[in-house]
Amino acid sequence: MSKAATNQLVWHVGAVNTLADILVDAEIQKSLAVGDLTIYHFQHNGSEKMAVTLPDGQSLMISLAARASHPARRRQDVNN
Repeated sequence: MSKAATNQLVWHVGAVNTLADILVDAEIQKSLAVGDLTIYHFQHNGSEKMAVTLPDGQSLMISLAARASHPARRRQDVNN
């Protein structure tokens, strides 16, 4: 696997009401009800995210970890 493909997923658990507030400002790409769950795929604050509402009144939001604004530095051998 290349270094470019090592993005990490970040997840947060919170109240379903908090997710509802986020979805008001989001651009929803897709949503799907599956049993007691609802799954959302959306864009929010320039980031692609997914969220799942849980039957216990909580939600799980998943996104990619923020990348550094500058490229990674590489060590170079000064003897070359």
